[in-house]
Amino acid sequence: SNWWIVLGALYVLFGISIGLNYSGADKLVKWIVWLIIIYALGECFGSGIIPIQRVNGQLNAMGKLHDALGGVGIAAIMVLPYVLIRMFSKADFPAYNLFLWILLIAGPVFLILFSIAKILNNPDNFFVLYKGLWQRLLSLNYYLVLMSIAVRVLFYEKVFVHIVR
Repeated sequence: SNWWIVLGALYVLFGISIGLNYSGADKLVKWIVWLIIIYALGECFGSGIIPIQRVNGQLNAMGKLHDALGGVGIAAIMVLPYVLIRMFSKADFPAYNLFLWILLIAGPVFLILFSIAKILNNPDNFFVLYKGLWQRLLSLNYYLVLMSIAVRVLFYEKVFVHIVR
């Protein structure tokens, strides 16, 4: 739980630093900043502060709140590749644009697999057996999106600045 909170704080700082470095930039950068912050607040802080809780195998109120906050965070981060695709066109950035399209499509696929695993109760079911894998692949997918932003800003800042100004 504490690591989720630390990770959330780092994501909030990451989002704020992008906003501060590109203040006055176009609205797509503002979307990026807010989507990262909403993800941190919902998925990281929500999961870190409110652990998942079950009573007799059913989610209690705190467990439902945990899922709801995580859902808001995941929804925000799922929009992020789309915003980046709008920023980095296929004509100007073909490889990065393709990478973002792959992540944009893979994210919902992993979310569906994870959701199926959460809904089913049969522990022998294929989806349920790999529930942890689907969740980690979902996280990895969006961590790749966030890392790609960091790499773009760090190593290609002139390109990033040119696009947003």
